[in-house]
Amino acid sequence: MPPPSRFADREERLATEGREKYQGTARIRLDVLHFPQNEPRELDQKNLERLKGYFKNGQCHRAERNHIPAVIDQAQLSEVLRDSKVSAKTLLNNTDPHPMLKFPVGSQLHCLHGRHRIQAAREVLKPRESWWTVDLYLAGTCHHSSSRLKTALIEEYANEKPPSAGEIYCKIYKYTQERDLYSEGRWRSRLSENDTRCLDQLSRHPDLKAGFDDLLDLPGLWGGMRISTLSKVMSMGCSENAVHYLKGIKDVWSQIFHHDKQAMRMLDNATVKAVELTSPKHSKRDAQMLHGQLVSGRIFAAFNPQDREVIWSELSKIGGLITSLYSFFADINYLHACAYSMRYLVGPSPSQTLCSALDAIFFGAPEDWDLAYRLLWLYIMQNVTDLPPPSDENKTKRKRLAKARPRKVDEVVLSNFAALAIRLGFKSDQVSALSQRSADREIARAALLNARKSDRYEYTDAILESNVEQIVRLFDTATSV
Repeated sequence: MPPPSRFADREERLATEGREKYQGTARIRLDVLHFPQNEPRELDQKNLERLKGYFKNGQCHRAERNHIPAVIDQAQLSEVLRDSKVSAKTLLNNTDPHPMLKFPVGSQLHCLHGRHRIQAAREVLKPRESWWTVDLYLAGTCHHSSSRLKTALIEEYANEKPPSAGEIYCKIYKYTQERDLYSEGRWRSRLSENDTRCLDQLSRHPDLKAGFDDLLDLPGLWGGMRISTLSKVMSMGCSENAVHYLKGIKDVWSQIFHHDKQAMRMLDNATVKAVELTSPKHSKRDAQMLHGQLVSGRIFAAFNPQDREVIWSELSKIGGLITSLYSFFADINYLHACAYSMRYLVGPSPSQTLCSALDAIFFGAPEDWDLAYRLLWLYIMQNVTDLPPPSDENKTKRKRLAKARPRKVDEVVLSNFAALAIRLGFKSDQVSALSQRSADREIARAALLNARKSDRYEYTDAILESNVEQIVRLFDTATSV
């Protein structure tokens, strides 16, 4: 999918041999793990102290990632599995918690990488925690094949720059479709614990996952993938909006390539970076910049000059900004705040999205729904800084103090928001209560609470409400000009 990294090239070359020799993953005592004496370098004390510091602070991530590769012969493996009462199938399951293998006293397991982390673990971890997660590979009978696999595994597990989030996503999808559990597991092991949770959560949103998967034919887009931000996408409760955005990305780039899938697969990340968020149809500057890069072959480099001109004829017709996965995740940070501001009008249940919850309280004409929904979003986007997410109503109400908290929402903007919703055809007790909430009263209350330090002064409820009434009457003395 995205241009392959060194890790990807290596993984492709060794996939067949690795599947044959990979026996599974297990927890193994630290005293069993052995590193050959001809290790090419001595222990780096600075690196060792760094790792010890992490482990002392509880940052010993050894289950989902940071595994150590080791080789074992078939006879030893069979004996250990029998003594540990662990089946070969369980060992290959590759899910946490991994089984604990019991080796005879004095046994040594030849590890290929990870000497520093094991030494740090030996010095820091408590005896009952004195184990590490090890990926086991069968010792080869063919010297050349075995040597090649050992070398590649040592390099693979070394502390190199990890593949991108997009590359990992694409590889996991590929091997899942091929039912290649070994290769899928190897790529999943590159994920952080948080990213693993995000992908698992995404699998429970089939429409959203399908929206991402539909972009797999466009490899250049995946440099913008942010797996760690998926949780924010799903917590918004606006899956319809996200799916619509992803569909828009696919539509734009499909149009650029005349819906030719072979051409779409030739899209590279450098081209996407140059083209995303530009509008050559409406911006002369964008058009001149992009056309110059296209003619020179700096973008759409995989195509010949004639094909690039055909691509340009479509690219220059795209209305609006050209979107990408990068723009999707950048916009999510903005839309996330907007989505939570919408909760002033409706609080969706766990089984609802914001769209379905708003649809349930819409009593206008069916043909007006789409425009009404868009106008609510437009109002929030224009006023999002004045409409921070509503406070949790379930929190225990604190004693009202003179300066309990600064004003966080513009009451006039909020009042106008409720009025707009009613005009558009949205009706509910929550909307009605919001519309009846006097902006003048809230402004007066905020002024009183902010006027005195909360640690020195307070109002009783009766006095506060009386003072609010007086200030509101003063507001009413204003005349229009």
